[in-house]
Amino acid sequence: MNEVSRKSILIWGLGIGGMLLLILGGAMLATRSTSQKVLGDTQASLAVAVTAEDWSKGPADASVTLVEYSDFQCPACKNAEPLVKALIEQNPDVKFVYRHFPIHDQSLDAGKAAEAAGAQGKFWEMHDVLFDKQNDWAGKNDAKDKFTQYAKDLGLNMDQFKKDFDDSKSSDSVALDQSGGDQSGVNATPTFFINGKIVKNANNLKDFQALIDASK
Repeated sequence: MNEVSRKSILIWGLGIGGMLLLILGGAMLATRSTSQKVLGDTQASLAVAVTAEDWSKGPADASVTLVEYSDFQCPACKNAEPLVKALIEQNPDVKFVYRHFPIHDQSLDAGKAAEAAGAQGKFWEMHDVLFDKQNDWAGKNDAKDKFTQYAKDLGLNMDQFKKDFDDSKSSDSVALDQSGGDQSGVNATPTFFINGKIVKNANNLKDFQALIDASK
């Protein structure tokens, strides 16, 4: 995937409307559907199809795609990272997709930091740092300064990083993911979909692996 051009088609023309989507997405938290069922229910499905513009790992033509809606500031998402990494490691034939679903107060800025890093080809590196160091920045007044330091530590061009962080394209990308999550009935993070079907009642590696195997 060409990370520099990620979501370039979808973001074109979104402009100010992207921020409106984010605001509306937050307002919808209180009204999201709670009727989603277990994997296999065709009514519980991913509303926005996975494309080459998504942040992904694994083969483009994978028969199984695992999508995670996540929040960099969410403790449960951080706790799920070892599970996700284990699934990726033992399923190299599965495509993994990360999508933003900001709920906490600093989640948008964290997402923008990941998007800005992605513009220089290091989305996943920033993704890992944000989760690894979540306790250092979450809820702290200097969170933005820490994001800048993480970018520096990753060897990014700092002038470009700051420009991309402030560019509306970064916030629009986050808003676009959140809007898709709202449409898919996401009401908590992390929320997973396997081949477009929402995953419920799977809380460990064994459960997820069984669902993946059943989807192949």
